[in-house]
Amino acid sequence: MANMEMDLEEPLAVEERETPGNGLMELEYKYYSPALLEVHPDRRPKQATLCEYCKNAVWYQEGDALRAHCLVLFREIWSQGRESVIRACDGPMKNQEADE
Repeated sequence: MANMEMDLEEPLAVEERETPGNGLMELEYKYYSPALLEVHPDRRPKQATLCEYCKNAVWYQEGDALRAHCLVLFREIWSQGRESVIRACDGPMKNQEADE
């Protein structure tokens, strides 16, 4: 099992990919999907998406397929073969408001 502890004082850096702030909304990225941390990096989204950093996204592996469902949009937001890249969304901001 991957180490689930993260330094919440520092934004998460994702190596070898487009990182937040490069075409994605400017937010403090202190959360990263625990389910994605368990998936081999080759199976994670190739292009960064806000959903990786959003607590409203439920990432799961079903058989060999990696999928994500949004609790705000009430729909599947990512799956292998249909890799949509959400770059702007109010969902992450709603998380910040709830944490305050």
